[in-house]
Parts: sequence; C-alpha cells; structure tokens
Amino acid sequence: MWKKQNEIKQLLERKIASLENDYQRAFYKIPNIQFSPFPIALYALANLDFFSGLWAGWNDPKFKEKNGHIKNQTERMVKYLLLYFKYPELESKLLVTVFRHKLIHTSDPSILYGDSNQIYTWAISPKNTYHMQLRYEDDTNRLHFGIENYIYDLNNAIFGKGNYFDHLLSSYQLQDKCIKCLKEMESYKFIP
Repeated sequence: MWKKQNEIKQLLERKIASLENDYQRAFYKIPNIQFSPFPIALYALANLDFFSGLWAGWNDPKFKEKNGHIKNQTERMVKYLLLYFKYPELESKLLVTVFRHKLIHTSDPSILYGDSNQIYTWAISPKNTYHMQLRYEDDTNRLHFGIENYIYDLNNAIFGKGNYFDHLLSSYQLQDKCIKCLKEMESYKFIP
C-alpha cells in the first residue's frame, strides 16, 4: 500500500465535497434573487485545474519539466477531461476556454467566434439534459453545462473504477507526479 494513499484520498474527497457544498449554495433558491452560476463554474474548473495538475505533476507552467509532453494548462485540462471524464474533445476545449479562461480573465464567458464565422455560446444550469453537448440552437453552437452533472462526472473521474485514483494507486510515476505537484503548490510564496 502506498503510504500516502489515505492522506491523498481524503484530500481528493475534501475537494469534491467542498465543490458539492458550494454548488448547493450557488443554486439555493431565494425569492427574487437569481442563481449565481459564475462563481461555481469558476470553482468547478479550478478543481479541474487542480486534479489535472496532480495527474501531470505540475500546476504552474514554470514548474513543468522542459521535456513534458503537455504544453500548457489548457492542454493539460483538456487531456484530463478526455482521459478521465470521457468528454468529447471539441466540447472539452470549449469548456476550458469559456468557463476557465474567458470567465477568469475577462469576467465574461460571452460569445466565441470560430473559423468560418461559427458562433459558440453556452448554457449553464444546475442540471442539464444535454450536459457537455454542443447543440445548434438559435443560429449558434451552444455548449450545455450542468454543474451537478459535472460534479457527478468529476467524482466518477477520480474514484470510479479504473479512473484516476485507481491509476494513482497502481502507478509509481503518477504517485511521484502527484507528490511533486502538491509540493509545488505548498511552495507558493507571497512576496509583498
């Protein structure tokens, strides 16, 4: 048994439990007040960033090994979605672009324009029948994203049979990457 197995499992479980808690608050019904989907979308994708960092062995690109096969955080998160969530590639790229990068850098996950004048929009909800599907609606390609669906998929991606935690327990290489990334995160310093 890997000596850090229980400690790492508890950390991963706490991350998912925290996301589930914030999800409940983001969509808690209060009379005359709208839901608050953007903070929970950011937090959901921050968790993706965290888990994909453990898998790859780095979080901040400056800590990435020079011979790494993953170029940047976007590629790392998309590869993680493909491998463990089994999401489609185009939808995974849109998810990371819209709810990670556009929302965090511009505070606005607005319309994206693609090649050939394609327009991409999004729909976010607590639970979505078309979760992680790109559907042509109202003359746009709309990515549907359900936070509850995502949390379910995240839990399965981490703890489902044959997924990340199983791979982590059976791979010394993944264990080294996980520890390396956690040490990197612990090393972040505040320099006033």
